[in-house]
Amino acid sequence: MLTLSRPLGGASALGLICLTGCPNLPVPGSGAEDDTEGSSSTTDPSASDTTPDPDTTATTTGPQETTGPQETTGPDTTTGDETTGDETAGDETTGDRACVDVDDCADLGSECADVSCEGGRCVVDNLEAGTACGDAAETECSAPDTCDGRGACQANDAIEGSSCIVCDGLDCACEAGACQTCSAYADSNDFSTDRALVGWNLTGDWGVYTEAPSAYLNGITFGGGGDVLTPAIPFGNRVLGTDGNRSAPYPGGHTEVSFARTKRFVLPATLTFNSWHVDEGSGGLDDKAVRVSVDGGATFTDLTTCVNEDAQPFCMLVDTREPDDWDTITLDVPAELVGQNAIVEFSYDTGDGCCDFERGWFIDVTSFATECACSVDALCDSFGTECGGGVCGAGGACDLDALPEGTACGSADASSCGAADTCDANGLCQANDMINTLTCEDCAGGLGSCNGCLEGVCSECEDLPDVNAFEGGSDVGAIDDWVIDATQGGPWAVFSQIPAPEDGGEVLSPSNAPFLGFDGNVEGAPDDGGEAAAGSITTTEDQFGPTVTFISWHVDEGGFGGGEDDPYDTKRIEISVDDGVTWDLLVDCNDDALNDYPFCVSLLADRDPEDWDTITLDTAAYDGMPGQLRFSYDTLDTCCDNERGWYIDDLNFAQQCLSENPALGGGGGGKM
Repeated sequence: MLTLSRPLGGASALGLICLTGCPNLPVPGSGAEDDTEGSSSTTDPSASDTTPDPDTTATTTGPQETTGPQETTGPDTTTGDETTGDETAGDETTGDRACVDVDDCADLGSECADVSCEGGRCVVDNLEAGTACGDAAETECSAPDTCDGRGACQANDAIEGSSCIVCDGLDCACEAGACQTCSAYADSNDFSTDRALVGWNLTGDWGVYTEAPSAYLNGITFGGGGDVLTPAIPFGNRVLGTDGNRSAPYPGGHTEVSFARTKRFVLPATLTFNSWHVDEGSGGLDDKAVRVSVDGGATFTDLTTCVNEDAQPFCMLVDTREPDDWDTITLDVPAELVGQNAIVEFSYDTGDGCCDFERGWFIDVTSFATECACSVDALCDSFGTECGGGVCGAGGACDLDALPEGTACGSADASSCGAADTCDANGLCQANDMINTLTCEDCAGGLGSCNGCLEGVCSECEDLPDVNAFEGGSDVGAIDDWVIDATQGGPWAVFSQIPAPEDGGEVLSPSNAPFLGFDGNVEGAPDDGGEAAAGSITTTEDQFGPTVTFISWHVDEGGFGGGEDDPYDTKRIEISVDDGVTWDLLVDCNDDALNDYPFCVSLLADRDPEDWDTITLDTAAYDGMPGQLRFSYDTLDTCCDNERGWYIDDLNFAQQCLSENPALGGGGGGKM
């Protein structure tokens, strides 16, 4: 039977095709009339009573769409398109074959297509996509066969190059639905996607990092004793490493003994990789080693170790460095091990909890233990990130096709501890967090209840006392972030005792120590020669309630001059609700309207160290408002030798959180 698959280009075209098999048409060149205009099938009018043979006659209109045997009764006799739809799942497609029963259509069917004979014509009904067919076996590299919804049975093989386990070689990859030995490898291991670490064994805090953790500049103690907390150091790409003495939430610390072991590979004569570290280097502290095993990890041979030698750059003490300052390491493999199947181990032992400047040890661009080479992007698609699709890189390793830097990703939350997450230039989503432990004000408990930044969130104090008892034990700890202005003489400070006066009295030790205070005219050891002193201290911001309360103890001239120009030892307490731009007086010991408080009264006699006055200030006009308090003291002169100053305690404002910010303690790993 003749089948035409496209429109014909004129009379000669039909004549050329129908040299045989078209008994009712004149043969070109025979002198018979050749009339094909507008039709791809014609008959001689004189033969209109002749019944055509259904097995040798086809009628076409445009692209060949046959509908079975037709009587050709004129120059252009067609029956139109009688196909009931595209050949998709569940559709009945009318064939071009006449039938008496279904047996006439049997060869049109398959295990994914049923056939029937309806109205004298064959009908094909494709089974739904996913219907079981063919090979039902399921392996690492192939799922059971299923119908494709268009009448064909398809093999559901894994993407070429996909990882598998059971093969005769070290690295296995799927090829044509079977697990075969990997035939090609990537040029280097850049740890660009998680595929780079398939088969590796990581312990401790070993993992993939994009930055070295925050640490203290010149810090030499465990737990936050360094000078200045510095931010993380971004590498600009993914690397393998461990944070060593650091532990998330950073700058938390701990001790660590850990290793990273590669998958098995054939040992070359040399191993090369890049190394970056900030730690003590070696000598029993932050020791590192690179070793190999050819018996599956039962025993290891050292290639280099910081315990026995200090020749390698990563065995040297480094306390600070730039993110692009990497050392290139080359290690020779013993000749007897070259060519053997092996595992390489990077080991790390901090030895102790010191030091706060440390950031760990990181590895990149290894010449060994590389991934089985990719050939198509589809193989890497599952290793993409929110900020970059997985693609097959030029060196044969999966890589990331990065979205534009700054594209929104991750968390859209922003606070005083960080901005919303954005994509970096390398296809990774980066958290734009502030350094952990920095002060913040928008925790869930509100102003005054916060314990500093923690992983981009303003953490709430879990143990906020009712009053500030100044339990820091030093000039800094209890009044951290308060602003001290020492205009003249000694500044405001936290005291554990009330100092002796200049006339030689004894030191007093109140039971409620420590406390905040200003020692007034007292200057050094008693010598009957006091000093003039003045200064102020401003609290951190807190939310005001209807009253501010504290206890007070003083031995001085009180500060009330009775309207005179010389209000000796005067005291003032001010309030600001606009970040210190303006201040309102709550207490002024030289103002009759604002001095009805015990500490404004002159008291120059001996006083019991347990005899503290309870003070209540009316702040109802500021209730619910955020603000600060400022305490000021001015002796105005050097008199008198029996004075001891002014002290306050148990302030119900700007309390010090007793629980340490979790970033200053230990924790889990800091890897991705």
